Amino acid sequence: MLGIETFYVKENQYPGDICDFDKYIITGSLASAYTNSGWILGLKQFCREAAVCGAKLIGICFGHQLLAEAFGGKVEPAKAGWGVGKRVSKLTGDNYLAKYFPKGEFVLEYSHHDQVVSPPPDSKILSSSSFCPIESLSIGNFGLTFQGHPEFDDIYAGMLFKFFYSQYSPKERSLRENNALLLPDNAGVARAILDF
Repeated sequence: MLGIETFYVKENQYPGDICDFDKYIITGSLASAYTNSGWILGLKQFCREAAVCGAKLIGICFGHQLLAEAFGGKVEPAKAGWGVGKRVSKLTGDNYLAKYFPKGEFVLEYSHHDQVVSPPPDSKILSSSSFCPIESLSIGNFGLTFQGHPEFDDIYAGMLFKFFYSQYSPKERSLRENNALLLPDNAGVARAILDF
């Protein structure tokens, strides 16, 4: 049985002992991973210490970017603008994800305006697209990250799109509309995360 606990790191909530958990998931956020906010710096340090403890670290969207920054990579505002809607992410050769996606690609829902532009040392780019060259990473033997959102369903993604609609350009809106019929591979990504 899985035991799950939530920590609100923006409010400085952390486990009493970092080594008490086998795996940590760093989720999405409206924040940017490259800022010097105290809670972001604290979370980066926590992730480095958790890796020393032998914990696995999973990054989703902001979490993908934060883990890249925490271990020596670089994140910037995306020159392409907002990445919103579903898109195909192609595997970069034979890697950990190939077992879960034998066709060499997967689809996720995206909602981001920052991107990892330089991966950390001792990392491997697992998948890529023309919009976002670094869409998933493995970091050492402890990190697995995804720019996309395996936790989003169509209803939630639609609500989020409407909420931020005024921030998107016509081109960004049409990208989402053009890919609306793609079927997301949430279950496959979830299995890869669970097994990691």
